[in-house]
Amino acid sequence: MQNNQITILSAGSFHPALLELIKHWNMPIIKLRTIFGPAGLLRERIEQGENCDLFISADTKQIEQLEAQHKISHSQIIAQNQLCLTLLNKAEYKECSALDLLLNPNLRVGTSTPICDPSGDYSWQLFEKIEQAYPTHGNRLKNHAYQLVGGRNSVKIPQGELASCYLLQHYPIDMFIGYAHYRKQLKHNSAFIIKSLPAEFSIMANYSCGLLNQNAMRFYHYLASSQAQAIIQSQGFMIQTKD
Repeated sequence: MQNNQITILSAGSFHPALLELIKHWNMPIIKLRTIFGPAGLLRERIEQGENCDLFISADTKQIEQLEAQHKISHSQIIAQNQLCLTLLNKAEYKECSALDLLLNPNLRVGTSTPICDPSGDYSWQLFEKIEQAYPTHGNRLKNHAYQLVGGRNSVKIPQGELASCYLLQHYPIDMFIGYAHYRKQLKHNSAFIIKSLPAEFSIMANYSCGLLNQNAMRFYHYLASSQAQAIIQSQGFMIQTKD
């Protein structure tokens, strides 16, 4: 932190939640500088020396890699998420389950980019579960999925647009696998429908926060406070329940 400024590198999917958290954080003398992007690529930037006081990842893997390099001193899970399918609102999709749609070889699926973006990694975990239950289908999805966002040279999504909506309208895909918390933003948009995955194919995304600089400790603890957790939940995320 320099000149009363904390630099936060955060997963792009946590963008609205983080801005809302900052709005309610009662420390106006400290400026919070935010940089958003795919967590895998942000982790690489930290490894290469980019200034970062606090890192929020859509998984725990990126945090653990930085902990192994002794760059992160404390970490905690601050939110949880799941995957869902988003599609254009067409009559032929309405009575189909998410699994029906994924098993249909005539439908094209879009995802984020594995390794660079945890959302892509979670999609591949889903495909592996499908492969175990329905041999050949999971591998087909891996081989034919359009990795459209979250990579080094991915599609640039216009500001203010949800990736799933933009891609479904402008690219040759029939469905997009993304995070379920976006359901809140699409609740009143009749142009799209969202399908939840069956429980046996559910993938839990644990959003983890890592502390790189002790000067960001107050905000790190704030993220686990009851106020912050309520804000995170209001943005469509799940939170861990305390025993």
